[in-house]
Amino acid sequence: MSEFVDMSGNLSAIILFWLWWALLSVLDVISAKNRAGTAGSKDVKECTDRIDPACCERIRRIDPSFDEGYFLQGASRAYEIILEAYAAGSLDTLHTLLESEVLTAFEHAITDRESRGETLELTFIGIRDARIVDAEGAKGGAAISVSFTAEIVIATRSPDGKIVHGDPERVVETRDLWTFGPDPASTNQSWLVTATDSA
Repeated sequence: MSEFVDMSGNLSAIILFWLWWALLSVLDVISAKNRAGTAGSKDVKECTDRIDPACCERIRRIDPSFDEGYFLQGASRAYEIILEAYAAGSLDTLHTLLESEVLTAFEHAITDRESRGETLELTFIGIRDARIVDAEGAKGGAAISVSFTAEIVIATRSPDGKIVHGDPERVVETRDLWTFGPDPASTNQSWLVTATDSA
C-alpha cells in the first residue's frame, strides 16, 4: 500500500513537472512570436527612453508606421558616414545624405580647408547616445531632431604636417543636434540631414 502511495506521489510530481514545462514552452513560443512580430513590423508599440512620449505621439500622428529603433539605427550610421566623408572631403558621399543647404555649408567648409592646404584626420570611435528630442510635420512626412553624443579622435594638419587643431592622440566627446527630413526624391522612405547644430 505504501509503495502504491509513493508511486502515486511520484506520478503526480511528474505530471505537475510536465504541465509546468509545457506552460513554459508555450510562453516561450508566444514570446518568440512577439519578438519576431515586433522586429518585422514598423508599428511603434511604445516609446522608449530614447524619445519623449509627447514627441513619440506627434510622430505617430504624422507617420503611424514609424519605427524608432530602425530610424535611430539609420540616423546613427548616417552620422558616422557624414563625419568621415567630411573629413575625407568626399562630396559624392555627402551629396546622397545632405539636403541642399546643408550640403552647401559642408562644401564651403571643405573648400576653405583645402584652399589652406590643410587635411583633417578623423577616427570615429563610436556613438555613446542617440535620442530623438523633437519632431514636427514636414513636407512628405516628419522632421525629426536627434541628439548625438559620440567619441572621436580629430586633428587638422597644415601643409607641412604640423598639428594646427585637435590632438591625434586624444579621444574627444562631440554633442550634436541634427534634424532629418524625408528625401522628396526617394520612394523608399529615405532621409536627408536638413539641419546641423551643436547640442
